[in-house]
Amino acid sequence: MSFEKRVKDNLSYYKEHILKNSKPGHIKHRYILPKEDGNLNYLLGIRDKIDGYLNQLEVPINLHRGFHHLNSSQAMCLNFFYPFIQENSYTHLTQALKLNGEITSLIFEHVENEKEGTNFDVCLNLKNKQKVFIEIKYTEAKFKSISNISKGHLFKKQTFYMEPLLKGFNEDWLEHNFFKNYQLLRNLPYANQNQLVYLIFSRQHTKMVNEVNNVLNIMNKEMRKYVEIVYWEDLVSNLLNAFTQDDIASKYLHVHFKDFQEKYSL
Repeated sequence: MSFEKRVKDNLSYYKEHILKNSKPGHIKHRYILPKEDGNLNYLLGIRDKIDGYLNQLEVPINLHRGFHHLNSSQAMCLNFFYPFIQENSYTHLTQALKLNGEITSLIFEHVENEKEGTNFDVCLNLKNKQKVFIEIKYTEAKFKSISNISKGHLFKKQTFYMEPLLKGFNEDWLEHNFFKNYQLLRNLPYANQNQLVYLIFSRQHTKMVNEVNNVLNIMNKEMRKYVEIVYWEDLVSNLLNAFTQDDIASKYLHVHFKDFQEKYSL
């Protein structure tokens, strides 16, 4: 059974038996909530608070059209990272991601370069002035490629991507593979000594594991050290191991991330 099929079967069970929601959200797919119940895609520990947080942001976050799908990677991202904003503490997250610098702030849906336009799921600002740009995947089949190459795509390739990518890749390889690996490669120009790029996905998603490793294994060592693969399974395990039982925040976060682990089959 494929990773995607296992996940969707688990989420179908989760919808009916944990959320107690038997209303059909789709004629075929049982893991999809009715649109009016999309709020149930937030885990219980944040469900009554996160909308208020999102609504007060200066730059609003638009929920994706498929947010009511229980396998939404946007919902997964918010379920994972928002509790640290809610608790106003990033100590455990810093430890779980094994960062050298202390996290001072977290931004969802961050665009570092407005002209270029890459939207990172999360940006972490560190006390040492570094930034960590995070791209999250869950059941998506792969990072997106481009088959219908427009003048706009070619312009961005030459204007924004090729120069920084040539610090890590062979030019001939890039010419033949850039658009086949478009979404992944447009993230990597941001990787340097002041900016780290973290790619988070499941170890069980072997197709994506192979796809990403096939690209990163070609990078030279200098650029590669600024790019990290983080598996969801390790990240959640690291967090659960970091929590202590002697403070209220840890107890709340432990319960939340056990729920996260159960929901997302990690």
